[in-house]
Amino acid sequence: MRIAVTGSAGTGKTALGQALAEHLNIAFVDDGLRRRIEAGLAFNKLDRPAIKTLLVELANQSQAELALAERMHGGGVIERCSLDFLVLWLYHRLADDDQQTAAVMRQAVRDLASYDAIIIMPWGVLPLVDDGVRAANPWVQLHFQALLEGLAQAHVAAANLFCLPAEIAAPQARLDWVIERLAQHIKIPQDGLKQGIQPAQQTS
Repeated sequence: MRIAVTGSAGTGKTALGQALAEHLNIAFVDDGLRRRIEAGLAFNKLDRPAIKTLLVELANQSQAELALAERMHGGGVIERCSLDFLVLWLYHRLADDDQQTAAVMRQAVRDLASYDAIIIMPWGVLPLVDDGVRAANPWVQLHFQALLEGLAQAHVAAANLFCLPAEIAAPQARLDWVIERLAQHIKIPQDGLKQGIQPAQQTS
């Protein structure tokens, strides 16, 4: 089972992804780009060729880590989906080489088939905190979000795409909403389990 949680920075991807992975008893794979920045990568100082190389590496790393999570733990919930790397490519205006950009897009769209579900978090619901990693300008994040949502609507199978409503902000309510829809989306065997998926708990 492979589930991606995506959206612009500060939308709650990590919190939902970790909670969902714990509920399903599968692995959580955190954002590879954030991991590198927190380890010392000065992303803003990279030149265009270096950013291109990095995004291709991250796209491949994301797929490899998700495949490993599935082999070792029966599945994984990962921050970002393959479209994120195409969005970052376009967002950073790296589309000067038509053939190279077309190859990035082909890989991003092809890799969508590896996800059982993609959850898009809503922009503008949670306060955007300046943590030294993400851009703290909400309009910059809206630009990313608009690109992501547009590409997702165009290329992700409707049955696999779940856009979390903006009015759902509480962590438990978000988890309940996702679990309820996954339980409807993924066939649950007679024993009531599929890698830990169970119907959402009733909340008062």
